[in-house]
Amino acid sequence: MLLACQGHSSGPEARYADASRLGADIVNANQPVKWSGVLNQASCLLNQAFTHNIVMYADPDTLLVRDLPLEEARTSATIVALPGQLTFFGDKLAGLAEEKMKILQQTLPVAQVRPANLYPHFDMLQVWNLSVQNEQLGAYNVVSFFNWEDQPQTVSTTTGELGIPDNEYMGLEFWESKPYNYTPSDGKLSVDVPAHGVRLVTLHPVKDCPQWVGSDRHIAQTGMELSKLEWNDHKKTLSGTIELINSFPLSIWIHVPNDYAFNQLTCKDAKYEVTEQGDLLKVTFQSKKTILADFDIIFSER
Repeated sequence: MLLACQGHSSGPEARYADASRLGADIVNANQPVKWSGVLNQASCLLNQAFTHNIVMYADPDTLLVRDLPLEEARTSATIVALPGQLTFFGDKLAGLAEEKMKILQQTLPVAQVRPANLYPHFDMLQVWNLSVQNEQLGAYNVVSFFNWEDQPQTVSTTTGELGIPDNEYMGLEFWESKPYNYTPSDGKLSVDVPAHGVRLVTLHPVKDCPQWVGSDRHIAQTGMELSKLEWNDHKKTLSGTIELINSFPLSIWIHVPNDYAFNQLTCKDAKYEVTEQGDLLKVTFQSKKTILADFDIIFSER
């Protein structure tokens, strides 16, 4: 890949380069990364995103998480990974805290994302909406709620602003692994977001059977780890095939409607642990090698 450092989509380098830096360095020499650098990453993308993955890949500069507080690290990673920007790490990875290392892992591989709005934004948009069409999961949305301010706040949007039907939705908040529900009577989709933080919500149209709502594999939540997912109504079984990476655990969340109860799970290819969290079923898989693992989650009717 040829990167035009400080190139521009309107310049002659667009003919030759695969990617272009969007703005200034996120960090100064011999200094830790600061919140101002994270804000720069976001603002530069917002005013140039309309060219990303169309003219050239957007390069937000290096992703650094070691010196940032947890919420700011999550925000920076979301800015980079949700739109599928060019991704490389600038931290010294040796000795990086496990929690921070996982954030970096959740940005890879780079998601194939293209902009739908072909015009620049020159203000700090709080709500970013990724529309996903997945062969196994169907159509759904991944919505990030950013808080650019120094105090906690509630960030809101509407289905109209997102351009989706005003129906009932079920999802998962990615960073805190909490369920998220919306009904038309709510009026708005709202999330409480800490200062300098982000909350990332999947919005799946509600089904009348157990359904996938998210995993901890990737920030973009595009289901790239899922090769197959089928519901057998006769057997009351959700069957799937999922990619597991050598020694790294992978958790998925399944929404279980009130009419169903979890019975058992079978997976001969990997170890697994099942936890019931209200109307969500959390399944954590782990394998000693990189494989495609088949699983069956069996339910009973109440």
